[in-house]
Amino acid sequence: MRMERYTLSLLGPFRLQHGMRTLTHFESDKVRGLLAFVATEPGAHRRETLAALLWPEIPEQKARRNLSQALYNLRRVIAPVSEAIFEVTARTLQFVPDACFDVDVLHFEQIVRFVDQHPHPYAILCDECRRRLTSAVGLHQGEFLAGLNVADSIVFDDWMRQKRDLLQRKLIEALRLLADSSEKLGDHAAALRHLQHLLEVDPFAEGSCRQSMRLLALSGKRNDALRQYDRFRQMLWDELGVEPEKATQELYRHILAADQPDDALTSQRESTGMPVNTGGSWGDAQIHEVIGEMARTRGQYVSAREAHERALRVCQEAGDRRGTARSLCFLGLTARDTGDFAQAIQLIQQARAIYATLEDRFDAAEADLALARLFFVLGEFSNSISLLNVVVPVYRDLGLQQRVAYLTVALGLTQTLLGQYADARATVSHGLQLSYTVQDRLAICLGMATLGMIAIAEAHYDTAEQLLSQTLVLANAVGRPEELGSVLGSLGYLALRKGSARQAQVHIRDGLRLVQDSHNVVAALCVLPTAALYVKSRGDAEHARELASLCRRFAFFRNSAYFSALYDPHFGEPTTAKRETPETGAAADALWRAADSLIGQI
Repeated sequence: MRMERYTLSLLGPFRLQHGMRTLTHFESDKVRGLLAFVATEPGAHRRETLAALLWPEIPEQKARRNLSQALYNLRRVIAPVSEAIFEVTARTLQFVPDACFDVDVLHFEQIVRFVDQHPHPYAILCDECRRRLTSAVGLHQGEFLAGLNVADSIVFDDWMRQKRDLLQRKLIEALRLLADSSEKLGDHAAALRHLQHLLEVDPFAEGSCRQSMRLLALSGKRNDALRQYDRFRQMLWDELGVEPEKATQELYRHILAADQPDDALTSQRESTGMPVNTGGSWGDAQIHEVIGEMARTRGQYVSAREAHERALRVCQEAGDRRGTARSLCFLGLTARDTGDFAQAIQLIQQARAIYATLEDRFDAAEADLALARLFFVLGEFSNSISLLNVVVPVYRDLGLQQRVAYLTVALGLTQTLLGQYADARATVSHGLQLSYTVQDRLAICLGMATLGMIAIAEAHYDTAEQLLSQTLVLANAVGRPEELGSVLGSLGYLALRKGSARQAQVHIRDGLRLVQDSHNVVAALCVLPTAALYVKSRGDAEHARELASLCRRFAFFRNSAYFSALYDPHFGEPTTAKRETPETGAAADALWRAADSLIGQI
């Protein structure tokens, strides 16, 4: 018969549980304190030392008798395992961790040691370390031995205070690691959760307050960022009678001014005296990055480019090569968003070269991944595959298994678009195995959608419909426009093949609304061709050819063997002239206009 486990919780109020039952038959807090001390301080402890710890104000003989009584009470409370977890001699007492006796402090410290001994570059934690640290910080339900009152023992109080400080420092460091790693990996929501926890533990951590403000602003939560500052400023004034640091105030002013159109931002900077180029400090560059990214997410590309160019100058003047590379990447993303793909590729390649000279494998891989995504959208699928084959081993070496799972599936999708269906199926199947292991819903969604596309290409329509119908539920929960667009477009195509015009209409209309909301090129090029087929089925062949011609302006569509197999039989082969049409931001605008006009017709 399996013995129920004992769980000793000390990170918060003292609590000892046996299975689901809380044990309460302790004579006093000194007995609880005795168990807490020997359980968290390794090694054998002399009886006179323990007696002096808990009863320092009384004669040694009486203190030792009190210790014996306390030990007797303690052993009765945990009678079934007391012989296993305590080594007791006439002179010493030692706690021996046992398989059936868990101590949260020991578990927390074990995890922290594991992560400390596991090297990670540039604050990047591997998936396993992030999982372990997240579990460790979840053990903290308050300060160590909260509410425990060991009367008349200054010695014990001093030990408890030192232990609290040590464990709090370790908790703060764990939360900082989690926040920094999550930010580096682009998971701003997770980073913000860890920062909120950190500020609850250490409310005066001003650097963490700035990091939280910055991530809130970059996540589109500008008002939350401003409220974060107001709360912090009020707390500092109430508790210490001081104002926030200059860097915090400046970040606040920039976020406050960001709710302006492009022309108003310039006049705001001039009227408030905000610096255009404030010198060579990393903090100045970071503030410009925030301004640039806030502007970029709002579609204010002129302001975004200006801000990132200022950040670039600050970093170059300071000799900050890593910051220079970051600014080049941001400028590349801004160029991508305005449809200047050639400049985007050039800027990101420059950043990648700097990361390579710094021997920064992670950021070099991130730059390669950004390039792979650009080549994917540009229909340069072979180049995209080559880069994915470079970055996946890097992420695997760094222990980033969730990224490996997603990118393996993405590699299979790219092979599908090239018409390499056998290779794609094997790649996606492997990626899905990894995805289920790491429980990555986004990768699972993409993998199932890709298998559905392969089934369509091979005319296994029942299999495709089953896969895609299941994927649609998951895709709606995931909320990524690329994945949802491909699912809706594929389901609409299947419905048309099966003669279900009404069902096709529903999927196409949902897909067009997605395109309206997201302005995502990949989603549009997965939905609009199916919309063209639907329009043709309704007798408007000329409009259908116009839509097909619009899609063929994009190399993502015209270079895909998969799309050619599905749609060329209906609209004919594209002309050479159309193959040479350049892609620009204006071409993308034509997609949005087409989607807008179709909504009222379908």
